[in-house]
Formats: sequence, structure tokens, C-alpha cells
Amino acid sequence: MRSTANPVIGKLEERGLRITGPRREVLAAILDTPHGFSADTISDRLPGVGRATVYRTIKLLLQVGVLCKVALQDGAPRYSLDPVGHHHHLVCVRCGTISDFRQCNLDDLEPRLEAALGGQLLGHRLEVYSLCGECREQGFSEPERRPFYHQSSAHSGHEH
Repeated sequence: MRSTANPVIGKLEERGLRITGPRREVLAAILDTPHGFSADTISDRLPGVGRATVYRTIKLLLQVGVLCKVALQDGAPRYSLDPVGHHHHLVCVRCGTISDFRQCNLDDLEPRLEAALGGQLLGHRLEVYSLCGECREQGFSEPERRPFYHQSSAHSGHEH
């Protein structure tokens, strides 16, 4: 019998995967955390579910396209629900909140990249790092260290 009440469960059932009680609990915790989470956050919220089950369920949800994996500034993985369709991520470097956005003006760039590479582009992924409105309202400013993302010219005084 297929579940139609929850599209995530429906995706798992379509692939013949079992929906066990612990998986349901992990799914419920994820669905209750729409703006990004770590595996440890979900595990801590579910003391009756084994840590390995949480990690395996997250891995499974990534494989079936239900979740997105995003790297935080320190490289730690964070996850968010994967909405339908092409999208990108806005990631707060302080609190780790992940917001999705669809605006992407890479259409003009793609043919030039293909010409420069001499190959065919198959896709792209865009993550923009920022301070979210809530963190800014709380008086936080940009972090001093930004090891793995490029500082925009608006802040650096450099021309690109």
C-alpha cells in the first residue's frame, strides 16, 4: 500500500524502501526543521533512535533526492529539504540557516565556460554565504575568517 499523505514517504515507497518506525521519526524531525540542520541536531532530538539510523536515513534521503547537502564555512555538512526544481542555497555563516533561491543568471556564462573548457557542462551548484537577517538584527557582524569562499568586491575594495 502506497502512502500519499507524505510525498517524502511516497518517494521512498516508490523505490521499494521500507518505512520503519525509526525512519518515520527521523523524517518527522527533518520535516519539522525546514531551514537546515546537522545530523547531530536530528540525532539529539531523537534519543530513542540510534545515531547510526539517523545517519543512514539522511544518507538514504540524499540518494533519493529528498535532501540537499551543503558545506558550512568550517566544512561541516548541513542538510535541507530539497524543493522540486533547480535551486541554490543562501547559507548563514553564523547560525547555519539555509534558504533556497531560484534566481540564477548563469545562462550567459555557460556557453563561454563550455568554449573555454572544450567540453560540455552538465550542471552547476551555487551556494552564497552571508549573515541572515536574524543574525544581523541580533548585532552580529561578518566573521573575521572566511576560509573557503570568496569575499565580494563590494566589501574588499578589489575589482574583478
